[in-house]
Amino acid sequence: MLSTNSFSKTIIRENLKRYWVIAFLGYIGYVMQGMMPVLMNYRTFNAVADYARSVVMGTSFVINLFIVIIAIVAGSAVFGYLHTPVSSNATHALPVNRKQLFCSAVISGWLLCVIPLVIFAFSMLVLRGASSASLTSEEMKSLTEMMFGSNASAQEIYTLPHILSFLLTSVICTSVIFATTCLAAVMAGKKVIHELLALFIFILPSALVLTAESLCSEFLFGFDSLDVDYSWLNVTMAAMTEDTYGMDWQHIAYYIVVTILLLGLSLIIYKKVKLERIGMATTFPVVSDVLVVILTILASLSFGGVLDVFIDGSSSGKATRYVIVTLISSFIYYAIMRMIADGGPAIFSLKNLKKYGVCFVLLLVILAFTAMDISGFAGKTINSQDVESVHLETGFPKNVIMTDASFDDPEVTEALLGVQTAIISEKDVKGKQSAEGYDEFTTEEFTLKWKLKNGKELKRKYMATVDENHVKTNEALKKLFNTKAFRESLRIDVAKEIKRTKMIEIYSSSTDWEEEENIRIKKEDWEGLLEAIDKDLSGVSYELLSEYSDPVGDEGEEEECTVIDITYKEDDYSGGNVFYIRDRDKNTIAFLKDKGYIK
Repeated sequence: MLSTNSFSKTIIRENLKRYWVIAFLGYIGYVMQGMMPVLMNYRTFNAVADYARSVVMGTSFVINLFIVIIAIVAGSAVFGYLHTPVSSNATHALPVNRKQLFCSAVISGWLLCVIPLVIFAFSMLVLRGASSASLTSEEMKSLTEMMFGSNASAQEIYTLPHILSFLLTSVICTSVIFATTCLAAVMAGKKVIHELLALFIFILPSALVLTAESLCSEFLFGFDSLDVDYSWLNVTMAAMTEDTYGMDWQHIAYYIVVTILLLGLSLIIYKKVKLERIGMATTFPVVSDVLVVILTILASLSFGGVLDVFIDGSSSGKATRYVIVTLISSFIYYAIMRMIADGGPAIFSLKNLKKYGVCFVLLLVILAFTAMDISGFAGKTINSQDVESVHLETGFPKNVIMTDASFDDPEVTEALLGVQTAIISEKDVKGKQSAEGYDEFTTEEFTLKWKLKNGKELKRKYMATVDENHVKTNEALKKLFNTKAFRESLRIDVAKEIKRTKMIEIYSSSTDWEEEENIRIKKEDWEGLLEAIDKDLSGVSYELLSEYSDPVGDEGEEEECTVIDITYKEDDYSGGNVFYIRDRDKNTIAFLKDKGYIK
């Protein structure tokens, strides 16, 4: 708790009186973006219900952008005295210590950010009166949801608990961003550097991870992802990725701690700032050096990737070319960043050359383990005797049935190791193309998570190319398909499928896509239909199974077949599934005829 000796009420009042316009304009901005669309559709609320819900849930991009802007502007205002020598000297001559100055600025700046949010949050309650045309049937509700994204009412969205959840989430976001701005304030010597540095620190953790992930994905064959939850790196992402009203308590507790740590660090640094460095780029030379190195590395890696795309990113020698371009451009970017940090072109000295040497070495290390792959990541395989189990995620073959299961069966693990080895050995083999230059190959995606007997885990992701050019891959895929345990994983889990299904329709592939041509399957018939499809799928060959996701026959012409279109519920992002049923699918055809859906 702060005592009255920790801040100056006079300074707080003065800041609020001087910068009240920030809070006022912030409130106007929130109203224009968060309430005006609803007010303009007050009697047709269904048209904006989905947008309204995103605002109250805290996932609206525009509202979160306003939160970031207002926090940075407020921080820049209340700490503005730190970045002008005259103001700094006058302020520090007041009969208050630095802790009191800092705490007073923090309290007043935070209030400028939070006050408009509080007023805006409770202002949204007046929107509870918004309404839509009466929806009297399930068909109308379904149509409205399909057209506008939601059929939720204003009364369901604008509830007091939802508003309070929005307010808590928004205050947490504001507090973290404002605390970041405070840290930037005491490290920057100029206002413009302060604002840029605040934004840079805010996005830095996620930018570093994203850059690392992009490099690994580009150059390390078989790399999947870093499995990083970005919501723990950026508070705005934590708010925007929530699928419920309000931020979860783990993120709330975490970001409260982050806010306290940022403010504590800012106060410690502020007490050590030398006033003679006010007006320079940064208040500590080491801050300049670190920022220059980080910005040079990020800029060089990004420039190398962009230039490579324009040259022809798919040609041979890509890794070598990327390394050369990145290292050459690093000197240029270092010089630019150094001039900004030092405030002039007089940067060519032995001291700065040594600092560039540190940057160059760091870049070499990064490039060595990514573009040049000195660790041998891309070609690394494992011995089947070392495998305890493997978790497989794939739509093979042809995305007819999605497999997401673990296997400890030696036959399956051996087959999957064969698939991995074949894909690696043929990774440089080009897919078949027609004389006209069209692709005549397909791809199958595999995500493998190997659990080894020594407790370690290896994760790989591959795109297997299927055509006559990839002989080893084709053989390995057929071997996998014919293993008993893998075939069993291709069975339809009827109970699970029904739980995720919203609607099942059938139509003939020979008719145009028109609503009146579709026949909706009754919910009580879903189980029988899915069981019939499962029986037909369980006995087909590797070659025939692919036809269930493709209406084109062996002769290259589209066959007339019965299309079963399954639509999943909104929370299932896979969307749905489609089966193309031929006359040979005796069980499915018999079921549809018995129930009167087809003749």
